[in-house]
Amino acid sequence: MLAKQTPGLMQATLDRASKIELIRKYAHLTPKRIIQEDYPNIVALAKEHGLDTVEKCLAIHLKDLSMSFGDELTNDQIFETVAEITSSQYKNLTMEDIYLCLREIKFSKSFGKLNTNKMLNKLEEYYCAKIPLIEQECDNQVHRQLKQGTQEYNPEAAERFKQIAQRLRKNMSIEAKEAKAKERRRRALLGKDR
Repeated sequence: MLAKQTPGLMQATLDRASKIELIRKYAHLTPKRIIQEDYPNIVALAKEHGLDTVEKCLAIHLKDLSMSFGDELTNDQIFETVAEITSSQYKNLTMEDIYLCLREIKFSKSFGKLNTNKMLNKLEEYYCAKIPLIEQECDNQVHRQLKQGTQEYNPEAAERFKQIAQRLRKNMSIEAKEAKAKERRRRALLGKDR
């Protein structure tokens, strides 16, 4: 799948495209368009280019966002966020998804001070909103194929897609609860240290 892919944001970043070039090339992105273009997710990119390279690209985009906020993030916060992305359900997002989400943060009217928690919460919102779009696109593809006569309705495949979506939702809610508990513990420790 990756070999068929037209060069995406990862390649543009590796080719040292400027921030302006990236904005001009990827400002048109929407979650639906990302799904339709079938960009590779973070996992596939890590297999192709190596985890270190993917994390470096993510760090570049987070640093660009931080600069838009007056360089509010420290390098530690940037690398913590990168580790959270590549070690959680967010690794199922594409580099383009991450870029779009960071642009949404950049354009937020009342985002406040930029920090890791707020970025991860925004990624969680984005991730949750993307699941129904994926389901809808799968339904649309099946509908188009049935209409064109290139595929017969397959109830087993339809049931598998439903099960995958349910599993994604279940994993998402478990990971969200774990992340919230982790954040509460971190805040409690910070409160005790003061």
